[in-house]
Parts: sequence; C-alpha cells; structure tokens
Amino acid sequence: MPIFKDHIGSRFTGVLKNYMGTSHPFDNQKFHPSFQGADLEHMEQCIADLNTVVRKPDLCVVAAMECLKTNGPFGPGDVVKPQQVVAGQDRVALDVYGAGLLGLDGTKVSMIRRAYDHGLGEIDLEKLKVVKLNRTSA
Repeated sequence: MPIFKDHIGSRFTGVLKNYMGTSHPFDNQKFHPSFQGADLEHMEQCIADLNTVVRKPDLCVVAAMECLKTNGPFGPGDVVKPQQVVAGQDRVALDVYGAGLLGLDGTKVSMIRRAYDHGLGEIDLEKLKVVKLNRTSA
C-alpha cells in the first residue's frame, strides 16, 4: 500500500513512485544513481514511464494517516497527520491530492506532470468528483 511522504529527490512519493517497488533493485539503482540534476530528471521520467507498462488499477488505496513532510523517505522529519485513507482509480489525481496534503502543488511535481503528459490521469482536481466520507457518513 503506498503512502504519501517527502522524498529527498522528487520531493514527493505516492502512488506513481510506489510502482518502483515492483522493479528489480538493480533497475531501481539505474533509475536514480543520485538525486541531483539530470539523474533526478531521469528518475522522474523512469517513474512516469514505468506507470505506462502496468494496467490502469481497479483501485488504489493510500494510507494518509501520518505523512512524513520533510527528510523523506527515511526521516526523521516533520510529520503531518491528515488522518485519511485515500482511494481512487486515477494515480495522477491521487498523487496531486496527496502532494497537497504535504503542502505541495502536485501539478508542479515533475513525475506527476510527466505521468499526466503520458495520459495516465487527470492533474486538475477541479475536473473530478471528490467524495469525502467521515466516520459518521457510513
């Protein structure tokens, strides 16, 4: 299950980057030999590209109870506590939403923008129907 958190390179980890977990560690090292300059751009493009070879998910569920806001992915760092479980089929939209929980503009996170450019999902949350449920809604 993906979680939303800060990342030293891309500044954000969520649904899109979680697919790196399906890759062999050797490939992951090739994705990001460092977290700077051209290597960082390469990693963000690899993440977007990787998401083009897996089918559209039926459902993505993200734990957003506590999110590492700084010093990710390992911490220690500042933590925000949205106390949410986020679900949907659109990886791009979920990551835009999750980036917002960390105080980021998800439309400006490079890997999210690149995935959107690949046609993998919607980047404008205003175009989507977002339903929020609370414990008393059920």
